[in-house]
Amino acid sequence: MALNCMDLDSRVSCSKPSSEEAWQNRLLSSIHICDEYLSALLKLSAISRDERGYIKVMVTIRCFVPQKFEDRHVSDELAQDIFNLAIETRVKEKLRSIESIHGYGWNVDSSPTDDRHLVAYWYGEAEPELPETIRYSSFVELRKLHYDPLHW
Repeated sequence: MALNCMDLDSRVSCSKPSSEEAWQNRLLSSIHICDEYLSALLKLSAISRDERGYIKVMVTIRCFVPQKFEDRHVSDELAQDIFNLAIETRVKEKLRSIESIHGYGWNVDSSPTDDRHLVAYWYGEAEPELPETIRYSSFVELRKLHYDPLHW
């Protein structure tokens, strides 16, 4: 079976990023979301989110993503995508400190709002305690693995 040179996340490729991708990566890296804001953003209601579960309130997004970056215009659509990727990245940074978490995925509820959850897969005796910043958010769902991923 041939290996596909794409990461599980389709935004990451093994090839050298194009200048557009490199610019978007620099834009993403320029967004800093402190713990207090991250906690508040994760608790925003479904009415503030689109069908993908992304925050859609441009006033909120533009507090973090500028109209222009490196003398280039940042469209509202790109700002929304980059902003929500920044939130996801910050949450994953928080989860990386937990040894028993071994991977991530996405789950979409079958509820009327179709809420998306980042699923953090863990293995061990006790369910891990989430960092306080993300503990009371419905954004992260813990799901236990029933096998040791390190000795599979």
